[in-house]
Amino acid sequence: PNSGRVPGYVTEVTVNDTQVVDKGTVLVQLDPTDYQVAVELAKARLAQAQAEAAAALSGVPIASVSTQSQLSSAEADVRSTQAGILAAEKQFQEAEAHLAQVEANNVKVQDDLTRYGQLIGKREISRQQYDQAVAASKASAAAVTEAQAGVAAAEQQITQARSRTRQAEAELSSAHTRPEQLRVTRAKAEAAAATVEEAEAELHRAELNLQYTT
Repeated sequence: PNSGRVPGYVTEVTVNDTQVVDKGTVLVQLDPTDYQVAVELAKARLAQAQAEAAAALSGVPIASVSTQSQLSSAEADVRSTQAGILAAEKQFQEAEAHLAQVEANNVKVQDDLTRYGQLIGKREISRQQYDQAVAASKASAAAVTEAQAGVAAAEQQITQARSRTRQAEAELSSAHTRPEQLRVTRAKAEAAAATVEEAEAELHRAELNLQYTT
């Protein structure tokens, strides 16, 4: 051929005009600076692409395991919190039943105290009997207050259990989106691998062009 494969400035001609040369003899040297820079840039791009591909590929198995684990965990949490609601509702029903019982007992005790108050005034019962009735009245009233607190606490437990269930359901809903995120992660890894191939091809072309300067 009477021209080089790449354009460039001639820096050296190693043979004379009409000189007989053998195959492989260097005839002309072009300035390789721009092509050497292109090779270095291609190497840098390849290194960056390889690093990004390694990071993307390493994330695939981690994301795969994490996706399945999170989904299983979220499903278990929903079942657990739903069971918690049932347990809290049962406790609430028991607390209400207990409150009804102590309230009914308290009505009887307070009636007894009223009646004993009338009897003590007539001196038909002893002071000791009346004091016992007063003590029973106070204990019964305290039992009602305690039972009311138990109902309120049980109701709070239901509220908290329902809140935990809503949160668990939200996490489960989020976990169901993980497979799509995993597909995106895999797609990014495949794209990164393709970028590595392109960078390798670019480096190969740059190295060839550098060789063609001789």
